[in-house]
Amino acid sequence: MTTHDISTDPSETTPRLAEPRRLVWWTMLIVLALVSGSGVVALVWPVVVDSTVGSPRSESTIAPDGPGLPGTAVPILDSPHIPVGLAGTVHYNSVPATSGPHFAVPPAMGSYDDPMPEGLQVHALEHGHIGVQYASDVSASDVETLRRIGARYPDDVFVAPDPAIGHGIALTAWGRIDTFDALDEARIVRFIDALKGRYDHGWTGRRG
Repeated sequence: MTTHDISTDPSETTPRLAEPRRLVWWTMLIVLALVSGSGVVALVWPVVVDSTVGSPRSESTIAPDGPGLPGTAVPILDSPHIPVGLAGTVHYNSVPATSGPHFAVPPAMGSYDDPMPEGLQVHALEHGHIGVQYASDVSASDVETLRRIGARYPDDVFVAPDPAIGHGIALTAWGRIDTFDALDEARIVRFIDALKGRYDHGWTGRRG
C-alpha cells in the first residue's frame, strides 16, 4: 500500500513546476510542427491543452448521464489550471470538489495520511481517477478498509482524510459524487468500477 505526505507550504508545490512545464510543452509543439507539418499540431494539441490550461470548456460542460450510474451528478465547472496561490479564491460546487479550477500537476494515486488540497483532488478526477475520502469520525478500522479497497486500484484511486466532509465517507469522480454515513464496501467498489476512466480530459465513452 502506498502512502503519501502532502506539503501545505505553497512554495513547495505546483507554481514552481507550472511555468517550466508549460515552456517545455510549447517548445515541443513548435519543434514538432516545424518538422512534420500541421498534422502533428492536431495530434499534440490535446496534450498541450492538458499541460497548460486543463479541460477545455467544450469538454467540461456536458456530462453524459444514464440510468444506474452510482452517485449523483454535479454540474461541471470551468476547469482551468491555477497556481497554488489562487486556491483560496476558488469556490467549488460540491464537497469534496468534483470539477473546477485545479493545480497544473496531478497527484500520485495511493493512500494519504493528510487531507489532499482540492486543487490536486480535481486534477486527479480530470484524469479519470476516483477519490475516496473520509471524515474524522470514521473509525481507524474503517480507514484501513478504505485503504485496502484503494490498494486494489493502484492506478485509479486515491484515499485521504477530508475534515470538510464533516461526517462519513465521500466518493468522487469527474462530475459525480456519493456520500454516506457508514462503511459500505460494495457501494464503494461499484462506484469505482462504474466511473473510473469515464472522463480523461474528455468523456471517454467508457461504461462500467
